Amino acid sequence: MQFLTLLTLFFGSLAIAADGVSLRNDREGVSVYTSKSVTKSINNLLKNVSAVEIKDTFKASIKDVPEGKLCSFDLNAKIRKSLPRGSDYKAVVHYLRLQNEIDDSIVRILIRAHEAETMKFPEQEEERSYFLPEDEAKVQDMSAAVESFEKKFLSVSCFDEAYKSLHSELMKVDKKVKDSHIEAIYHKALVEKKISQELYERLERARLSEVQKWTLSLKDYVKKIRSLRNQYPLRDANEKSNFISVEVKKIDLSRRQKLLENYTDLQIVVMANVIKKLRKRLDSERMEILVYAPEELEPEVIPLNPMDRFCFCVVKLRDEMAQLRLNTYFNGRSPDYVDLVTAAFEIGLIPATELDTVGNMEEIWNPKKTFWDKAKVWVTTIGSVASIVVPPPYGFIPALAMVAIQATTTDTDAAASDPTRLFKCKN
Repeated sequence: MQFLTLLTLFFGSLAIAADGVSLRNDREGVSVYTSKSVTKSINNLLKNVSAVEIKDTFKASIKDVPEGKLCSFDLNAKIRKSLPRGSDYKAVVHYLRLQNEIDDSIVRILIRAHEAETMKFPEQEEERSYFLPEDEAKVQDMSAAVESFEKKFLSVSCFDEAYKSLHSELMKVDKKVKDSHIEAIYHKALVEKKISQELYERLERARLSEVQKWTLSLKDYVKKIRSLRNQYPLRDANEKSNFISVEVKKIDLSRRQKLLENYTDLQIVVMANVIKKLRKRLDSERMEILVYAPEELEPEVIPLNPMDRFCFCVVKLRDEMAQLRLNTYFNGRSPDYVDLVTAAFEIGLIPATELDTVGNMEEIWNPKKTFWDKAKVWVTTIGSVASIVVPPPYGFIPALAMVAIQATTTDTDAAASDPTRLFKCKN
């Protein structure tokens, strides 16, 4: 099996090398970047630059670029150079998203790199104080790392990767190095003419943009998507969902952006398989408990009623979600139910029609709502209290919604007191 997987990845890589890298959106419906200001900026852009010119420029910029050489900073520079001077580059990126040439993750990667390169550089104050580390030996070691930045790091990698390597070198010298110390080290290198003014400003912009904290580069993104598509080819590359584009509050990322930025391709597959097993259990026509008593030839068979079958699925889902935290692949991370569902759609285990049908009932995904608050949404939609108490025996959409209500409810409603119930879940 491992050999076949390696062959799949190998030949998939050859196919990409032959056809060139594609950044087209193949999963997301409506973009998370749909504000009035974005629409206005696109309309203003199209008054001065034609839609054909924007798309042709983008395609020419990524043509023949090997996957290993992909770089958001370089791609931005090529596109900006090819378009009329003064073009609103952010609007260019948003227009490409509107045309599905890229998805929201690429939008974030390109615009973040653009801002890190073009942000207004603070004016230098002649009498400003800079605070170097007190240990002179550490100052010398960190200064040497900065001086070798271009030759050692930038010459062989993208600017964001190079900066992360530099920052890692500085942390090796002093694990407790402060940001103000790094600022002083850069300034010292400039004053002593060890680096150019241009490089100094690039490093300072990267420091202010906290590039070392970026978790997903353009190359990482393409590598991750390629791995997922090789293992799980999409049945329909035009199938898109709006559910995964909903913004996750407090982190300013969509559900899919969060998934791709926080989890590896292997973790995404593991998470998706939890939903795959959930679906298999929910679709099962029969569940039984077998009791093997001592000296008995045949086990006692206890069939589960529909509600017990459903509650067993919920209990097992919660258990498997808890087990993910203990999985060595996750390093203590705790993906939630929405992460799992998003992962399942990413690799094609849940059709967009099913996911969006449930996703449109926004209230059931709100963790602050009680079970019955969410149930009211389901009753209004389905028109029957029975559909809450006893889940329908067929169809994944109702079951997916009911599991969503169960899995995302944080209140402590008491379980049913029915003595015939073997498994307890909120109802």
